[in-house]
Parts: sequence; structure tokens; C-alpha cells
Amino acid sequence: MKRPLAALAAGLLACGGAVRAAGVEGIARPREALQAAGFVSQRADRTVFNYDNERDPAYVYLALLGNARLETTRVVFRADRLLFVYYLNPRKVGVTHPFVIYAEGNVIVGPGSEYEYGPEPFLSAEALLYDGRLLQGLAVNTTLRVRNVASLDEQNLPATLMLVARELRFRGKVGEVQAAGDKARVGFHYFSGRDITVSTCDLSTPHWGLQCGSVEVVEEEDSPGEYTIRPRGQYLSIANRRILPLPPANLSTRHFRAIPLTRLRAGKSGRFGYNVRTAWDLGRIPGTSQLLRGIRDATGVPVRAELLVDGFAKRGVGAGAEIRYGSRPRRWLGRSWKNMAGELRLYGIHDTGDDRRQDELFAPHSPGEWRAEDRYRLRYFHRQQMPLLGFLDAEVAKWRDRNFYKEFFQHELYGEHAPETYVQWRREFSNTVLASVLYAPRVNEFESAKEYLPEGRLELFPQRITDAAGPTIEGMARAGNLRYLPDAEFDPDGDSFRTARYHAEGAAALPFGAGRYLRLRPYYAVRGTYYEHRWSVPGDAERVVQEGGASAGTQIWRNYPVRSAWLGINGIRHVVVPEVTYANAFYSSRDRGEFYQFDSIDALDRLQYLELALATYLLGRRERTTPGVSGAIERLLELRARTRYYPNAARDNRHGGDGRPMNWSNVHLDLFTDLVHRNITIGVEAEIDTERGKGFEALSPYIVLRLPGRLVITAGDLFLTGDRALGRKESNYFWADLDWNLSDVYMLSAYYRYDFARGTTAEQFYGISRTFDCVTFQMGIEIDDGDNDVRYVVQAMPAGFRSRPRP
Repeated sequence: MKRPLAALAAGLLACGGAVRAAGVEGIARPREALQAAGFVSQRADRTVFNYDNERDPAYVYLALLGNARLETTRVVFRADRLLFVYYLNPRKVGVTHPFVIYAEGNVIVGPGSEYEYGPEPFLSAEALLYDGRLLQGLAVNTTLRVRNVASLDEQNLPATLMLVARELRFRGKVGEVQAAGDKARVGFHYFSGRDITVSTCDLSTPHWGLQCGSVEVVEEEDSPGEYTIRPRGQYLSIANRRILPLPPANLSTRHFRAIPLTRLRAGKSGRFGYNVRTAWDLGRIPGTSQLLRGIRDATGVPVRAELLVDGFAKRGVGAGAEIRYGSRPRRWLGRSWKNMAGELRLYGIHDTGDDRRQDELFAPHSPGEWRAEDRYRLRYFHRQQMPLLGFLDAEVAKWRDRNFYKEFFQHELYGEHAPETYVQWRREFSNTVLASVLYAPRVNEFESAKEYLPEGRLELFPQRITDAAGPTIEGMARAGNLRYLPDAEFDPDGDSFRTARYHAEGAAALPFGAGRYLRLRPYYAVRGTYYEHRWSVPGDAERVVQEGGASAGTQIWRNYPVRSAWLGINGIRHVVVPEVTYANAFYSSRDRGEFYQFDSIDALDRLQYLELALATYLLGRRERTTPGVSGAIERLLELRARTRYYPNAARDNRHGGDGRPMNWSNVHLDLFTDLVHRNITIGVEAEIDTERGKGFEALSPYIVLRLPGRLVITAGDLFLTGDRALGRKESNYFWADLDWNLSDVYMLSAYYRYDFARGTTAEQFYGISRTFDCVTFQMGIEIDDGDNDVRYVVQAMPAGFRSRPRP
């Protein structure tokens, strides 16, 4: 390979002062030669074109001198100097690529406009030679990325094989043509080199790797996209420094493309003692990975599974699994039984901890609750599309005792929707009618529950009677077997209650208006319900409720030619939207106190109110840095206010524990604005008591400060006034969150909660993390005074031996 490299380099230097020869265009113009080779454009400070023989040329060559650029739709070559040689009669040599490329000086081979893997260059070198006739090449002082090393699941990170070498040789092969008319593509399947580092970290200086005196990397014939690595004289290197010598061994990217450990958290707390929590991706472990891949290939449904193994010094050893399958509904295409999504969470522990009945937060409700040592939880969710039949949702939430979830899974209780058990079928017909059946039993005896065993529903969406503007109708029908069960542990002698309930309702409205200036909607609704049993008195009952009312609203707006570089806006629109609603349920054949309150249907009764609502917005057009690109319309300020007036307050609005009638409800306010600066958001949520003169009954101001890409600070306060009649004490919490990217790899995180009512800190956390190519380490301390616990946290979140996805 050295001889053609030297010859081509000499040819490049020799033609440096040549000029374009007359008559060459008659033989083959440069553009024709480039197009024949698949190149679409070239550019350089100086271009030289010549041939080997004037009468019968075998090849032509193009020299690009200074800032050379030569590109196809998939690959772009850049270098200080570049020589392109094209053979005019490829049938004589019988090759797919009848050309040779030699480049030197700051060589970069990057993606073209149709490159499908990303914007980053995938080869850099001091010098590069590629002979398309032999499908072989040589690079000096090079860094090479081989993207898409293996087929990956949708949640895995892109795999990259990184080669950093003083000298690298590579060979390619012609791939199979997929369809008639397609061009054959060349894939590189063999690499060898000296003084080489092999890694799946694609940073310029790999965080980890194998430093080898020599190495061969060969694509496996039975596993396309996987490579066998044959190193000699290898060391484990960290940050380009040799750390540990390794014995000779052949490696496969199938076995080390990802670390199975996905989460590692270690710490110390008062409740659990020293503890370690780990999660292992079963899709990255030989054996289980083949099983999950086989399920996906057989069913077409991707499956991801994690094994959880935890250890607690004061509580014992816990184990579990989290299995997810299918894809998100927003990705479902068409109608298919394969459109599904589900999740199964299992966890159990042999709890050897002491009886902690003195703990206020987790005090059990019955003496025997802590006798069991084997504690567990099960949570399952499944969503299934059934072509022509609709959708089916199912969820099960079962755990051993009431405190188990609070202790071990607080993040699920407070960060996700409340766990529940139900099965629901639903189907929509012509965007007009929605039919559904709900079955919701109780599975945890220590909970009081309202069961639907089952209930069917039929809903008619608002529809116009005619195609033209005119009256609209809507309705709903429900029929079900409902039951209330008390807490079997806390109230073992409590009475249960069951009834069949049949309900139907319909409403007619006549929306009309005067253009955009006024919108009116009078309506009339009637609701009828039959109960097999009543709560307060024996026997069945029917109830009829009639309601009438109207709503009116308008929208007023005006534009202002305001421009501000500080806010980054060009133009403001002020919009005001007032709305008034009057509703009067003027007739009810029975009082709602006769029925057990399962849901809003049972609460129907006579009710009259006038609701006043006001919304105002400031809309601004954000300027864009790109010339000629129109900015997006954003809300710079939003204020919403709402209150109700009850003419018959003694019947309809008795507020507080004293049951005092109040004609006016609390005023609800919601405000946020970005007017101070585009990176500063200020907001307030409030509830004001105007009837009793108590002022703010609830107040929650907050502020968000952003330094894009670096810093986010969020701070606020939550105030709730006390109510002696309700036995509610005044509470006032200050809270603040901080996420600060100190650099591209270091991040500082903190949150702080202060209880003004108690005059003490309620909760706080301080931590710092360091992100490497394949793992993020975090250290921190978490103090939870409300939980009476202190936790020291050291956790690692590996992403596998592969690079993070780049933005």
C-alpha cells in the first residue's frame, strides 16, 4: 500500500502548477467524471484537471488544492489537498468504484445531506488513501467511527465503535442490491492497525478503551453489524492512560456493547440503614437478551425488562422486576392487535425491621399489621387496541400492607397517578358516540373503596341537529352495580353498601351570536336516576333533576407596535375574554343526602349560581436570529380570575367547618408572565376569601430563572390559612430547586423546603454529578425532617459502553 500512496502523493505535487489542458473537455469533463463516480459537487481554492494520455486516456485526474471539498449525497471529503483519479473504462477492471482518492492535511470525512446517522464527522486523519478498485484504504494518524454497531431497541442509545490509530487499514465489500435500479453500496468489514485504541466512547479522547499494539476488527458473517476484535498487547485505558494489562482474548461487540447495570444507588438512612439499590437490564445479559429478542421477533412487540436487587442493613434483601412492552399509543399506526403498551412492576422483601408503631408518619391502623415479614407489591397496566372493537385498558395494584407503598415507593405515590385496579373497554363511533364498560373492584382489604361491578356508559358528544348553525344536543346514559366497602382493618365492623344505579341525561342548547363580538348559549338539561337502594333510608327511589341556564362571552383585542430587544419580541396583542354563566338546577325530586356519594351523579340536587370569569393575555411574536424566519407567537402574560355568586347561599354554599352560608365563593386567580425577561417567568396561584374578610386563603407565588443550557432556578411559597372549625392549621412552605450545569460534564443539583409554621427546615438535598461517556456519578445528602430520616446518596447511572446521544 505504501507504493501507490507515494506515487499518488508525487502525482499530486507534480500537478500543482499545471493548468487545464485544451481539448480535455472533449475527452471527459470534470463534472462528467465526478457524476459517473457518484459525486455531486467539488470546491477548492484552485482546481487542476488532466489525463494520462491524450490519444487514448485510461484515466483522468482532478486535483483540488487548498480548502478542498468533494462530496456525494452521503459522504463529504474535506482536506487541504485532494487528488481524485477516475478510470474512464471501468469494464477493463470490472469494479464498482473505478476511482482512487488521496487526501492529505486536516482530512475529514463527514456525512452528506442524506446521511442517516447524525451531523458528526466519522473520520479524521492526517492523510487518507482510498482505492475503489480494490475497496481498500489506508489512513494515518486517524480517528474512525463505525456507527450503528448493532441493532438496538428504541430506548437504547446509538452504538458506536471508535478506532484511534497511528496507522489504520480498512477493506470493504459490495452489498447486495435491494431493488432493481438501485446502486450497489459498499460497506467496510475489516480494519487493522498499529498503536490503536478501540472503544465505544466516541469522544475525541475516549473516556475508556483498549489500547493495543496491533488489532484486527472483523465484521461477523453470521451477525451483520457486529464485530470481532482481535487485539495484541492490550491494556485497559482510562482517559488515554494505560491502567491495567489484559490477557490476549478475542472480543465481540455483542457481549460488551452495553453494561447490564442501569442504576446503582448507595446510601445510608435512619430508616433503612446502609442500603444499596440496583437495576439490571435483562436485554443486555446473554441468554435473557436472546429470549427478549425472540419474543420481539415472534410477536412484533418490543419487550424491555429490568431486574431489581436491593439490600438494606436494617430491613433485609429485596428483589423485583420491571417489564415494559409495546410502544406508546402516539406511535401506533393504523389498526392492529400488535398496537399495545404495558408495564409490570413486581417487588418483594423479607422485612426484618423492628416494629415502628411509634412512627407518626407510618403508624399502622391495626395491631396485627406489622406481624407479617414477607411484604410485596404488584402493579400492572395494559392498553390494547382491538381493531373494529375499540380499546381495552387494565390496571392492577396490589400490596401487602398500607405502609409498604409509603415506605418504599413514595416517588410513585406523589409523582405518578394513584395506583388503582380496574378494567375498562371503550369504543368511539363516528366521532359521535362513546361507549365504555368499567369494572373496578377492591383488591386491598385495608382500603375503603367505591366499586363499579361493573358500570356501562354511553355518551353522545355535542351535535348539531342540522348542518347549518342551530340547536345542539348531547346526552349520556349509565347503568351499573355499585358497592362501598369500608377498611377491613381500621373499621372491621363497618357497614358495606350496594345498589344498582341507572342514570340518563340529555341537554339541548342554542348557541348564537353577533359575529366575533358576542357569543350566547342558552341551554336546558334534564337528568333522571333510579336507585335500587338508598343510603339513609330503606327502599328504592327515583330522582329527576331539571336545569336551565345560559352563558355569554366575547373577545376583545388590540395590536400594539412594541419592539423590545430585551424581551426578544416584535409586536404585542392584548386580548380580553370575559365570560358570564348562569346555571339553575331549579327542580330536584329528592335530596342528595338520601344517596351514598359514589361520584358526581349522586351529588345532583337543586343548585343556582352566577359565575363570572375573566381571562386576559398579552401575546408577543418572538424574534428569531435566522433572517427571514418568522418568530413564534407566545403568551407573555396570562391572567385568569373566576368567582361565583350563590343567591341561595344557605342551601347551595355553606363554607368552612362552621357551615356558614356565603353568597360569594372564593376568587380564584392564576397569573404568569415573561414580561420581565424572556428567561424569567413569574407566576401566582391564589384563592381569596372575599366573604369573611380573611384575605388569601391560599397563595402560591413562584419564579423561574433560566440561563439556557446552564442554569435553572425555581423558587416559590405555598401558604394555606388555618381553619379552626375544620381543625386545619396554618401552613406556609418555602421551596426552591436548583439545577446548575457547572460545565459540560459537571452538574450541581439542590432543593430546599422550609416550614414557616414550625420554624424548621422540612426537607433538603444537595448533590453534584459528573457525567462520563457511559456513566453518570452523583453524590449527595438528603435530609427529610418530615420523614425523620437522613440519607447519604452515592449513585451511578450507567448508559453502557457507548456514547450518549448528541443533540
